Amino acid sequence: MSTKGCVSVFCAVCLVGAALPSHAESTLNAGIQQAQEGDYAAAVGTLRSVAERLAANPQAKADLKTAYVYLAVAHLGLDQESDARRAFVSALKLDPALQVKTTDFPPRVVRFFEKVHQEAIASGEVRPAPKVAAKKKSGGSGTTWLLVGGGVVAAGVGVAVLAGKKSTPVNRAPSPGAISVTPTFTGISSATEFTFTDNGANDPDGDPLTYAWNFGDGSNGTGQSVKHTYPSTGSFTVSASVSDGKATATAPAPAAPVAVVTLNGTTWRNTQNNIVRTWIMQQAGASLSGSYTSTFCQGGAGTLNGTVSNPRNVHVTAAIAACGNSFDFDGVADDAVNNLIGHDGSGNSLTFTRQ
Repeated sequence: MSTKGCVSVFCAVCLVGAALPSHAESTLNAGIQQAQEGDYAAAVGTLRSVAERLAANPQAKADLKTAYVYLAVAHLGLDQESDARRAFVSALKLDPALQVKTTDFPPRVVRFFEKVHQEAIASGEVRPAPKVAAKKKSGGSGTTWLLVGGGVVAAGVGVAVLAGKKSTPVNRAPSPGAISVTPTFTGISSATEFTFTDNGANDPDGDPLTYAWNFGDGSNGTGQSVKHTYPSTGSFTVSASVSDGKATATAPAPAAPVAVVTLNGTTWRNTQNNIVRTWIMQQAGASLSGSYTSTFCQGGAGTLNGTVSNPRNVHVTAAIAACGNSFDFDGVADDAVNNLIGHDGSGNSLTFTRQ
């Protein structure tokens, strides 16, 4: 094949002593470039056309093989796996020793080719490749050339040569997923553990993805699914970005920000059987303290101590020493953290409402 015009386009595999007509060569080069730039629909049309012409030329075997390989790549880029398999098998029938390497193609293409190669040999569609290969060093450029199945290709370049240099496949950016948040109710600072997950992120080239999170309070995390407990109150917008190591995409924020409140400085009241119990509660981290009064006891204010834990559990011990009145309370805050619903140590139901 002639190498004329290979300065700015990818040239197909060459056969020693064979040359393509200029129009066929330019069409093949155009199809290769379309596939490598990600214009897969155009590449399919171009490469199908040139493959039909090359199939009628017994001397164009190596170029026909190249056309089939890039036709398979284009079909795979369009998620047309059946068509991609047929094209790869056609290339393998021309050259059972053909290899597609990650130095030239995305990992998804290489994995798919290897699978097709194995299945084609197992089914008898393709004969096993001979184990003989000859090596030769080129004189001026330092490029290593391998004689494979009768065709000459640059080692480490696979089936494409760009002006004597290794081709670089065009990377496609990943697609971010949707962020899910659990729980969806209002959290309590230093207690409620939220789980954030990026659902559905993917990379069209099959590259592994990494995830970076911003929880909106100055804290960060990594991984597809992460957990975070907010030490302060507020309304927080969470964001996540995914990267394939070359390009990054940011997932849209959840529809509602994460809401976190505190029990600190809040008056809570329970009225039951004509008895009014009042807590004035202070929260420091997961610890609770404060004062307790009851119309049942006229001995003045007592004390309360307790803890808050994930997801919104509240434990309180309240006592008025002057009249020997004390009780334990175990409950859970409602979704808006306006009511603490639970029971005392005797099993009596109690609800304390935020005032």
